[in-house]
Amino acid sequence: EDTKGMTQSQKAEVLKLKRQKRSLAKEERRRQARQNKAKQKKAALRKTFEPVQLVENFCTERDDDIRAADAPERFFDWTTPFHGSATTDAEITEEEDHQAMWIMGKIPAIASEFFLPPVLMTTEKDPTEAIQLHQRGILDSIVHALRFLHNEKLEPAFIKRYRA
Repeated sequence: EDTKGMTQSQKAEVLKLKRQKRSLAKEERRRQARQNKAKQKKAALRKTFEPVQLVENFCTERDDDIRAADAPERFFDWTTPFHGSATTDAEITEEEDHQAMWIMGKIPAIASEFFLPPVLMTTEKDPTEAIQLHQRGILDSIVHALRFLHNEKLEPAFIKRYRA
């Protein structure tokens, strides 16, 4: 390599880039070696044990994927699509509103809260407007909880404790 026309800082930069390249290549070789070792281990397991035993002892590819993702297993089987917004601050869609109404109808405590008239703090507000604001607040809370569950994969207890 020709280094005659280079300044000292350029030479240092070239050396730095070469070291980074060697480091990346070394890490890639290590990663490949780990993968090969894992493949050999799995092949040995398949030769030694019956497939049923591997499933019972959580030694399948799917189990490895679950361990690598470090998320609850129930999220891997979650096939119900969510057509709501990807962010919690977005406008509530008609479908999300419909889902919130369905959930509200299935939980008696929420339904009774929804249909109870709100306590009016001031006499200046129109009672129907206060009722609509109260009901909208309940539905908005349900929609935001759905978004937390689907988009951020948060548990109900976590939402109650930290996002309420």
